[in-house]
Amino acid sequence: SKTGLRALPVMEGKNIAGILSIWDILNFASGIKSFSSTAVEQIMVAPHVILKDDDLGKVRVLMREKNISRVPVVDNSGKLAGIVAVHDLLKAFKQPRERMDWYSMAAEMDKIYSLPVSTVMNTSPPTANRKDSLANAIEKMKKFKHSGLTVVENGFPVGIITIKDLLEFFVGS
Repeated sequence: SKTGLRALPVMEGKNIAGILSIWDILNFASGIKSFSSTAVEQIMVAPHVILKDDDLGKVRVLMREKNISRVPVVDNSGKLAGIVAVHDLLKAFKQPRERMDWYSMAAEMDKIYSLPVSTVMNTSPPTANRKDSLANAIEKMKKFKHSGLTVVENGFPVGIITIKDLLEFFVGS
């Protein structure tokens, strides 16, 4: 969502009766016929990929330019080697212990940006097949506690499907 909200209060008069989360909506949606009869390939988006030897600076620029939060990482043959999500990048930028002056901090940032993607990527990202149903994709996301899946065919990333894609399908159906 554009707001970044993951849950909304449910009001009864002026009182909060409960909270409705994205997962509540997706749990409901996974029981709808269209979610069990629609294949992942029908709503997946083409992935922007990055090589595992590429540096963190390159993946950061890619995420910013394309407004994406996860990038499949491939080996030299183009096969899926892992995934880098925004939170993986944030882990690389853990706050330094001692106080630094601006120049030291800039040097530290340059050092971090030059690290290879392989140093922070998740090497066992959850995946889906093209023909998996949307209901199955939701189950996988819940099981692995991930907000997205890499769609793989013969080891090659062919798509990405996210919570946002599933919510847009739900709203549109």
